[in-house]
Amino acid sequence: MTNNFLELYSENQYAFPIHAHMLDFSKRIAPSNEEIRWLLNTGYSPFPHALRRCIGVTPTEKILFDEICYTLGNDLSSSVTNSYLAEVLGMNKDTVASNLDKLMVKQFIEIGKFGTRQFFVPKDLSKNAYLIMSETTHRIRKYFKVVNVPKKLCKDGVIKTIEIITKGEEYLGFIKEIDSASDSEITVLLDSYFDFVFQAVRERVKVEIFIE
Repeated sequence: MTNNFLELYSENQYAFPIHAHMLDFSKRIAPSNEEIRWLLNTGYSPFPHALRRCIGVTPTEKILFDEICYTLGNDLSSSVTNSYLAEVLGMNKDTVASNLDKLMVKQFIEIGKFGTRQFFVPKDLSKNAYLIMSETTHRIRKYFKVVNVPKKLCKDGVIKTIEIITKGEEYLGFIKEIDSASDSEITVLLDSYFDFVFQAVRERVKVEIFIE
């Protein structure tokens, strides 16, 4: 049995709900519902929870991806410059450049050039390996059950074990394999990941856990 992350998202490209805009944000954070004049940037972009909590993607990478999605044009690309991103997000250009490269490696964006201008295109995220592994891990954290032991007695140990796993080389290994796998292969890899987590918990916490 596999709790398949892929079932949660449409197979249609760009179907992931990645950006929105709220013009009256300044009024909504004022108790009197009046405009706050010191607020220079009144834009607002709700970030999908799966992206906001994605394991293996840094806060800097997430905020850059959010800004790229926020500035998409009708052709679903963004032509903002590194200088613009650095200014609006309070970073230096080197930080922007290095983190954009990481987003490309992690299959969140494509970076292209048209003449001297660069542009960014968010990739189809329905099969993004980082999201698949992250959401699968969060599912285990939330829904695991324990054999013959009250969950409250071992929950902290199980959660800590999962945290250790997400920082290890084996976790990155699953990501790399999923990144180039077919749907059927991903299902097998996720089954293997469940078994890997269950075994780690068995060895470290001395309890048996499972997912229904």
